[in-house]
Amino acid sequence: MLLIPVILTIIYKYIPMYGIQIAFRDYKASRGMWGSEWIGLEWFERFFTAPTCARMIKNTLLLSFYSLLWGFPIPVILALMLNQLRFQRFKRVTQTVLYAPH
Repeated sequence: MLLIPVILTIIYKYIPMYGIQIAFRDYKASRGMWGSEWIGLEWFERFFTAPTCARMIKNTLLLSFYSLLWGFPIPVILALMLNQLRFQRFKRVTQTVLYAPH
């Protein structure tokens, strides 16, 4: 019974760690991941010492906040409003039109 969780942990937790190494390498597509030079924290140092670092972090946090603000309550409110519709035919058509793109 323990085999399935162990396999899933290896697949979803440990295998992706090899891809994280690309942040610490000077990646060249011609050399591949293992042939690229190891540079350590150089890219992180360049990011945090850049003059636009604070603005980039602020923009990222604001985009995440606005995404959460609009992406969470609006669908819940819409679902509650659709649940209150009395005409079943209109309700089904509206649900199909709204949910079909997803």
